[in-house]
Amino acid sequence: MISETRFAKRYNSLWRILTPTMELFVRKANLRLSNRNFPELQTRSLPGSRADINRISFQLLANGISIGAGPAKCTEYLRSMEGVAKAAASINSASIREDDYREISDLSLRMHRQLFILQKSPVFLDPSYPGCGIINTCHGDAITEDLKLIELKDGDRPFRAYEFRQLVIYAALHMNSTGTVPSALEVINSRRGTSVTLSMEAFAKEVAGQPAYDLLEEVIRIISELTLSA
Repeated sequence: MISETRFAKRYNSLWRILTPTMELFVRKANLRLSNRNFPELQTRSLPGSRADINRISFQLLANGISIGAGPAKCTEYLRSMEGVAKAAASINSASIREDDYREISDLSLRMHRQLFILQKSPVFLDPSYPGCGIINTCHGDAITEDLKLIELKDGDRPFRAYEFRQLVIYAALHMNSTGTVPSALEVINSRRGTSVTLSMEAFAKEVAGQPAYDLLEEVIRIISELTLSA
């Protein structure tokens, strides 16, 4: 079995069959569909440390939400250097310097606003999607009560095809385990201050020219029949 990220980044010939207009959609998403929520985050961190900074920022957010004392208390926690240090220690990355702590805090505050202030429906972090076929059980970043699947992709680049492919996998696994098609998909880049949101039906028509149920059913069929030697 393999991870959902590996399947999203590889198997390009299969993805061209499943989502033949994905690349056109991604260009459209970056040019016209993306929303500007913040100015681009100013950074002094080393490029090689950005991935760990993103992970620590998300862990800091999860720690802040676990306090359960409302947005104001959570915001206070995300601004505290003690909270940042605790999150950094749990990730245990040698690339992180104390000079990066302010960036971690700022990025986590943006994540908090995107997920818990701007969303219209309650949000739950770290949803689990039962595996199927060659795909292991996996965890997304967030899901709303009304079944919008949300992923945080906080690199320095515009949105890329594999990020939307990953959401397609989560949506298919969700439908396979619950019988319910997710309502929408959203990709958020808090570092660049942008996001893309579409209903599941609109997205499926954009990338595959078919209803969401048919697209997700085909994804399930393929990952159920695929072998690792494929």
